[in-house]
Amino acid sequence: MAELPIDLKKLETVRGAFEILKYLYNQPDNAADGDDIMDDLELSTRRFDKAKRRLVTRNYIQMRSDYIYELTRKGVESSETLIAFDKAGGDDDNDGITRQLAVVVPRNFVYGQVSPLKIGISPSAEMTDNKNLIVRVTPTNAELGEYNEMATIDSDALIMETTITPQAYDKARIKVEVYQMEDDDFAELGGMYLDVVIVDSGDTGDDFAYTTDLIFS
Repeated sequence: MAELPIDLKKLETVRGAFEILKYLYNQPDNAADGDDIMDDLELSTRRFDKAKRRLVTRNYIQMRSDYIYELTRKGVESSETLIAFDKAGGDDDNDGITRQLAVVVPRNFVYGQVSPLKIGISPSAEMTDNKNLIVRVTPTNAELGEYNEMATIDSDALIMETTITPQAYDKARIKVEVYQMEDDDFAELGGMYLDVVIVDSGDTGDDFAYTTDLIFS
């Protein structure tokens, strides 16, 4: 089965980008207002801005003087390629590489007590090159220890370790987001959030792993 051109394959990890191209292609004059694009495609402002920025930078779309977004000639040709590709059934071999993300913490936290926090990404023999990642950890009602969110991953497992100290609340929330760095931009790979109960005293209990899948291009 035919594959997408290399330029479009690089764009594939930018969520919403393909949808915006095909949407504009089907609009009068291949143009539409940004709010209409977001509403009709049900894109968040953040996701739309990220996709729009990549599309403009790579000359797929441009903004007119009346703040309407329109396809460039390259955008029109690329949209036609995408539509034809969809009609042909897509690329069965273009599903990306799935690797499991795990966040390991104690079953509960004890107020004021430092606990370990581990983040791991499973190995994959399918990944033959290195990829630069940002593994962002955002705690609520807790304080994160020393942590560097930049990482490089290859076929081996990736393990990142830090600590977390709960504050005087009933529970702490930990949000983990993973991004792949590409061409001075970021592609969102996935993530999760988890809630951990905070107790006044006692034992933290055994470690518990929360998992989800990441999709690498």
